[in-house]
Amino acid sequence: MFGVIALLASLLLPAIRAAQSNARRIHCASNLHQLGAALQMYLADNGCYPVAMTTNGLGNWQRAIWASATDKVLYCPQLMPASDQFLQYFPTNPFIYPHYGYNASGAVRINPPPLNPGLGGTFVWTGLGVGNYVAAEESCVRSPSQMIVLGDGMTFLPPPLTMTALTPADPLYTIFPYILEPQGYPGVNKNHNNGANMLFCDDHVEIGAQSHWMSSSGTVKCLWNADNQSHPSFQ
Repeated sequence: MFGVIALLASLLLPAIRAAQSNARRIHCASNLHQLGAALQMYLADNGCYPVAMTTNGLGNWQRAIWASATDKVLYCPQLMPASDQFLQYFPTNPFIYPHYGYNASGAVRINPPPLNPGLGGTFVWTGLGVGNYVAAEESCVRSPSQMIVLGDGMTFLPPPLTMTALTPADPLYTIFPYILEPQGYPGVNKNHNNGANMLFCDDHVEIGAQSHWMSSSGTVKCLWNADNQSHPSFQ
């Protein structure tokens, strides 16, 4: 009898796990849709995308749309081990629900263009050692249905090490289609069976493998840039 029960359990367990994984993927997509709706409200009010960071390096885009969403939708429901970088700041959080990342800089690794091809804003010097971020206008996105805005990410760019009293919402969470060196962190997560959900500027969500979103293919690189061009010279 117990052998039969054990056999049935072994047969059912993979199906249960697959169903749970699929449910988390759908929940993640729902979170992104809610963030997309909040972002559309921000665009309607401001005509531009929120800048990614404040001048002191702290995250800004989360707070810009927070009023139109709840803090829970800023996290993917898939529990993941915390990165070493995260543990430097929050050592008591070995497992986390990862923040979504913002397509702040587009598909740029070296040789950045004068205007940021991502949505995080372009830094403009206004004086000697003084400058500010100029937001990306809504009109700069040539094809909203083919421009990634938010998605599953595992990396964040930390604020200065001297900052105190940080919370997990303070760092700048971003996504990008390359490996962040020297830490070696990929700019896209693999929360869902090696895949990641991505929200596009027209508020639709797509699931794809981590390797797809980080592909060197020109077709994929176009999805990261507001002008919908791959720009090999930026790589």
